[in-house]
Amino acid sequence: MVTLLGFGCIMINFLTLLIFSHDLAAAAPSWVYTSFAIGLFCYQTMDNVDGKQARRLSLSSPLGELFDHSIDTLNCGFGALIICATLATGHSGASVFLLLIGCWPMCLSTWEEYHTGILFLGFINGPTEGLLIAMATQLVSAIHGPEFWRQTAWDTLGQLPWTNAATSMLDVYLAFVLLCFVGFHAPACFINVYRSIPPNDSRRRVVMFSVFELTPMVLLTALFSAWCFGKYSIIMQDKWLVPMALILTFSFGKINSKVILAQLTRGGFPYSLNVLLPFLIGATLANYPSLGLPALPHSVEKWYICYLLFSAFASYSVQAWRTIDAFCKTLNINALTVKSGSGRRVLTR
Repeated sequence: MVTLLGFGCIMINFLTLLIFSHDLAAAAPSWVYTSFAIGLFCYQTMDNVDGKQARRLSLSSPLGELFDHSIDTLNCGFGALIICATLATGHSGASVFLLLIGCWPMCLSTWEEYHTGILFLGFINGPTEGLLIAMATQLVSAIHGPEFWRQTAWDTLGQLPWTNAATSMLDVYLAFVLLCFVGFHAPACFINVYRSIPPNDSRRRVVMFSVFELTPMVLLTALFSAWCFGKYSIIMQDKWLVPMALILTFSFGKINSKVILAQLTRGGFPYSLNVLLPFLIGATLANYPSLGLPALPHSVEKWYICYLLFSAFASYSVQAWRTIDAFCKTLNINALTVKSGSGRRVLTR
């Protein structure tokens, strides 16, 4: 229950976002950003203590680990959406970037754990430094307002050599986030996976053979971007990025949860390419006339997004239900409660 309570704090943040900044651009009262930071801190704290509490009480189980990491996966999307509102990036390329970059660290960490059997947390990682950066961002917006990120870097930081008069604090922030991922998190994951391959394994002669297992995430990134930035798409024009972010969250959650499950059960790597088909269709609709085909009414895309949001949520929920039920039957445990005499529960690591 500790993990679930922590995720509840993120859901409160998300509902607050829908009330005060549903377009991701409106400046909310300062207490809203403070509440974002408090909610994220509570989530981080509970996410860190749930496993320790489970082990202390001898209540840990494989299902608990799956549940914990799956909740972390969902938080990638919801958390990134909250950061978009914190920075007031609106319906822009910056928002799309934040939504995607929020998912990649969890994707690489899960892929890394699948090969190594260990969840490494590098010098700069998502669960610790990433969340601390997010909380600091929210507190800055609470003190100075989201307009702080529109100030020029020269006015705030001075004339740094890699900036110019037009560089904003938002540009600096996005570059910093990208640097943390590309310069620290991603290399550590690749190195650990490479080291996990036995020295005499032929895969070592192919540079990072296992990197092909990241194909679903690469395609998801490309198709989601192509859909959002499609010349004839309504997502940016009519401000439909929030439902698209939720579709991305549940779709990524489904892909990543299968990898976590494969790691726990020692199964083959799941590519889950079927999850990408709706995004391929959406990207095609958004670029229909560019393909020499007649343009479709905008209402078609709107109804498709609504259908896809319901479908993504339902598909994820069904997959989660079936997985939990299978674990409970196999391990002879209950979900959310401790079976009498078993001394185990399932919602902890």
